[in-house]
Formats: sequence, structure tokens, C-alpha cells
Amino acid sequence: MNYFKSLYFVIAVMVTSTSGFASDETQAGWIAYHRNDYATALREFRVAALRGEAEAQWRLGLMYATGRGVTKDETLAVTWFRKSAEQGDARGQFLMAHMYQRGLGVKQDESTAASWYRKAAEQGHVRAQYLLGLMYADGRGVQQSNTEAAAWYRKAADQGDADAMGQLSLLAKYNEPADSNNQITHVLGSVIRAAR
Repeated sequence: MNYFKSLYFVIAVMVTSTSGFASDETQAGWIAYHRNDYATALREFRVAALRGEAEAQWRLGLMYATGRGVTKDETLAVTWFRKSAEQGDARGQFLMAHMYQRGLGVKQDESTAASWYRKAAEQGHVRAQYLLGLMYADGRGVQQSNTEAAAWYRKAADQGDADAMGQLSLLAKYNEPADSNNQITHVLGSVIRAAR
């Protein structure tokens, strides 16, 4: 089960394409990574990361977090994720949140995780929006609030996130009728938009 959670985590982050502003090294590293040429990916990402490129920093961190092409080192992964996150990169912020939430390479701290998820979510990172919604729904790292949970689920659902749509449906089912009708209407609208 842990293998599948880790695999999902890697896929969720890596399916994002390189930004239009990625350096030649980051793009070459991305191509090499997908060809399982981890030595080249590591070299290319490191050059760009040391130059301060945020995307290369989180990608290099991901190699250390997963142990692809390097000895797995979650502490070093956090170092690179933090460099990216502190430059405002939403994926770097999302990865910092993940590490704090799971206690990987850092002491587990759900409050700090929620803070990093919020930073990524405010930039439109759909998975961060969904996970921040879960944290509000469960009161983990933040004060429990179904209203806040629903607000973040709506943002993720508007981007087509099926998990967020499901959570909105559950909130609608177990909340007051007035709020439930509004949430059900929102979920249906999100489903229709996602289907287009």
C-alpha cells in the first residue's frame, strides 16, 4: 500500500510539464528522467538548481525523495524543496507540505504542512487545494471548519479534481439542507465543466 501511495505522489507531481521558462538544463533533465537516464537527469537538474532555478530545485529534490538515480535522502530532498518553495514555486511548496505532513526529512508538523499547502493552493495548485480542504475537514494542522474545507474543495473541483467533487458531495450529504443544495449544485456544475 505504501508503494502505491508513493507512486501516486510521484505521478501527481511529475505529470506536470516543465514551465515555459525552464532552462535548457531543466528541460534536458526532464527528458533524461523520462528515459530513465537518471545520471544525466541528476547532472542537468543540479546545474540549474545550483544556479537558483526553482523548478530544477524541486525536481532535484524529488530525485532524492524517491531515490531515483541517487541514494534516497529525504533530508536533502527537503533542502531542495525548500529552496524552490521559498522562491514561490507552487510545486516546491506542495512538496514541502507533503514532507511536513508525513514527517519525511523533517519532524512531522501538520500546522506547517497546512501553511505550505495554503501557499501552493493560493497559486491554484489543485492537489494542494484538495489536501488543504481535507485538513480543514479533519481539523489537522488547522482549526476544523467545514466551511473552509468546502471552499478549498470547490476551488479544486472547479479545476476538475474528482476527489474534491466527492468530498463536496459528502459535505453536502451531512450538512444543513440550505448549504447542501448549494454544494450539490456546485458539484454538478464542476462535473459538467470537467466533462467538456
